[in-house]
Amino acid sequence: DLDDEEYDISDADKAFNAAYAAYQQGNYFTAIDGFRSACGAGSSTACQNVSVMTSKGQGTTKDPAAAVDWSRKACDLGNPAGCATYASALSQGKGTARNDDLAYANYQKACTGGDASGCIGLGYLQENGRGTVKDLAAAARNYQLGCDKGDGVGCSNLALFYSKGWGVTADPV
Repeated sequence: DLDDEEYDISDADKAFNAAYAAYQQGNYFTAIDGFRSACGAGSSTACQNVSVMTSKGQGTTKDPAAAVDWSRKACDLGNPAGCATYASALSQGKGTARNDDLAYANYQKACTGGDASGCIGLGYLQENGRGTVKDLAAAARNYQLGCDKGDGVGCSNLALFYSKGWGVTADPV
């Protein structure tokens, strides 16, 4: 009987929940410490939260290189948003050396994992032949995926592709 079962909340969940509550209250120093703890216990979302907070300087010194390390860890733990953040840094050379091949691979992970910005980043690299051969049809498909997931950038890029007939049948309306 499920009503009689005791459920043990993992250490990662406890640390994450406390960190999230602290973040909501604007207590960034406590929040980032809790997210670091939860990340160390295996929470990919906590790792991504540390990345975002570190990139903004919330509860810690603003540090683009450290933010990249945290997003890579989130990605390594299977977090699609972490993969997209890591890929973006690699694509832009922000906080790390630019590496289009590695950016492409991580945008693929992000998009496959359901992250809209990952699909859009993948499309951008395909559109521009960075980290892969230029493939406008593939770029259009990935912009469509991003658009379907509700990201306006994907929709805007896709509209441009249709207006110009890039990788799709032109539809200038």
